[in-house]
Amino acid sequence: MQNIDNLHCMSNWKNFITQLEKDLTFWIGSLLYFFSYRLFLILSLADKDLSEFNVKELLDVLYIGLRFDLVPSTIIIMLPLIFSLACLFGKNSLLANKVRLKTLWLAVLLTLFLSLVNFFFFKEYKEQFNYWIFGIIYDDQIAILKTIWQDSPVIWFFIIWITGSWGLVWIIKKLILLRPIRLTLIQDLNNKYLQGIFLLVLCVLLIGGLRGGYRNRPIQIKDIEKTQDSFLNKTIPNFYKALENTIKIYRRNSDLNRLPSWTPNNDIRQASQIFFGKYCPKIDKCLEKTANGALLKSKPQHIFLLIMESYDLWSFFPPYNELGLTANGQELAKKGLFWTNFTSAGGGTMPTVSSIISGVPQVGLQFAYQKNMQLPQPTSIAEIFKALGYKTKFYYGGYLSWQNVGRFVTSQGFDEVIGANTIAPDFPFGDWGIPDKDLFNYVAADTIKETKPTLNVILSLSYHRPFKIDIWQEGFVPPKLNAETQSLNDSKDALAVLGHFWYSDKVLGEFVRKVEGKFKNSLFIITGDHWSRKGLTQKYSNIYQQNAVPLIIYGSRVLKSVLSLPAFKKQFKNGELRAPGDSLDIVPTVVELIAPKGFRYHTYGNNLFGLSKKLFATGGTSEVILGKDFMFEVDNPNYIYVRDGKPLESLGEAVNKQNLERLIQLHFARKAIAWWQTMRGNELN
Repeated sequence: MQNIDNLHCMSNWKNFITQLEKDLTFWIGSLLYFFSYRLFLILSLADKDLSEFNVKELLDVLYIGLRFDLVPSTIIIMLPLIFSLACLFGKNSLLANKVRLKTLWLAVLLTLFLSLVNFFFFKEYKEQFNYWIFGIIYDDQIAILKTIWQDSPVIWFFIIWITGSWGLVWIIKKLILLRPIRLTLIQDLNNKYLQGIFLLVLCVLLIGGLRGGYRNRPIQIKDIEKTQDSFLNKTIPNFYKALENTIKIYRRNSDLNRLPSWTPNNDIRQASQIFFGKYCPKIDKCLEKTANGALLKSKPQHIFLLIMESYDLWSFFPPYNELGLTANGQELAKKGLFWTNFTSAGGGTMPTVSSIISGVPQVGLQFAYQKNMQLPQPTSIAEIFKALGYKTKFYYGGYLSWQNVGRFVTSQGFDEVIGANTIAPDFPFGDWGIPDKDLFNYVAADTIKETKPTLNVILSLSYHRPFKIDIWQEGFVPPKLNAETQSLNDSKDALAVLGHFWYSDKVLGEFVRKVEGKFKNSLFIITGDHWSRKGLTQKYSNIYQQNAVPLIIYGSRVLKSVLSLPAFKKQFKNGELRAPGDSLDIVPTVVELIAPKGFRYHTYGNNLFGLSKKLFATGGTSEVILGKDFMFEVDNPNYIYVRDGKPLESLGEAVNKQNLERLIQLHFARKAIAWWQTMRGNELN
């Protein structure tokens, strides 16, 4: 009887090892897929040729990436492995095979789907899944789906997904059946102690797989800062890890009871000490500033703040400025004040707009849906300009329900909030809204009716997919591209993209001329909500081109007194002002133009006229920090972009390690204070 039991146990052991061989094949196949996908990302989306990469850095990326890939690959085989282990206790091989096959189908369908989505996401946003995935929750889902259907190869996407999944399952099934990995020596073990040791080793291997190796801690997202190449670093985590990290950060930032991970030493008082130079029990007390006295001789009758959709800066400089895509913007810049070291508060429309409206820096949350942000903030642009005697109006050519923008702007104290339904109630406008020409014409006509000074915040939207405006009827002539500008013509919709960029600038110029012809004492502030992500290909852009937007302040009559000041003439360099700035600096800069001496207001930003020294600005698509002549990403301070092609050494102490660390500290401290204000209110305790 004992011999029969031994034979039975031996049979169970062999069945288990046979199933384990299949699981191991499945596991290796998973690792190979993740490795191949990362290599595909690098080869297809790299910002330079593969030969230009540092070989050691490339190998480091692949190695660290492999450690990240161990985790999902190990998780995927856990369920089949449990049923394989069940073969030690009975004839469960058939059940183990069924579970493995179903797991294989589920894993392949999900992994390939996320691979395809992540690829297009990376192509658009220049990194793997990040907080932009939450846009689908808060954005206009119908408009998004229609735009995706119109502009993306949706049918081909699903054909590739389904056929690719079937193909991958077929290949892995064949490999599993062939069992190219044979554990013959292990299978022949008949000693229970040796079998126990093997099972113990298997557990150790599984733990290593789930941890991403055997270092003193599991693999973490901070391990991606491996090289000086920002692009390579962004390919290191697989899309499962990127998605997990995005959700984790968003949940933590949304948790009232936990400070965000970037709060200095997890101490909000220390954040206050770093940013304000002292501890502030009440945030608004330390945000309060006093105006130095109006720089303008006469107060503007009407102020227009134009937040232009995707109106970025690369087209203002050689070799692209000669194409005439932003001829009107360039003309206004030459005649007014022009900041070129400037970035948007966020990487998308609503993050930037909500920061400009509320005056609160971005912290990775949807301000329009936060309870504390349903009341006017002390930094609100509407509250500040109402105190200066202006009627405040907000215009948007789309639906006011989009990302709750209508209610949010109203909650921040605007007197009037006007959307496309009011501007063109009978107009069959598209999924995103009406053309900018119709929006601007309405604003101009509406302003004529006003009897008191107004602040008008205008959010444009025509330079945005689905690019359906008849640009040819508007007079668009395709620019002549040469060897230097040919990068603009590498996609099938290149002309549509360039044409809509040209159109938004064209109607901007028409609007300014029309309004100024009627109201000579008008002041115009023009900026972009974010980098367009469409104008330049990734292979021909750098972090400056991917984050910089213009800031233009124009008014042919009202600015005369300012432009003649010697202090300002000294600051100009080739018609540009180089003070580093972001969207939060717009309000204090304009306030210093028009406010009487002693006027008190609240702001996180700074006056950009050089009356106060500006250390840094922060924001942009990639969360960058700007100095006077340089820019770097917060996640990759090892790579510093220097303006004008200067050598890094020429910037001296400005870019030494201590100063960069100080700028990063200030950045995170400001974010921590802004998060507290957003989530918990004004009392800092």
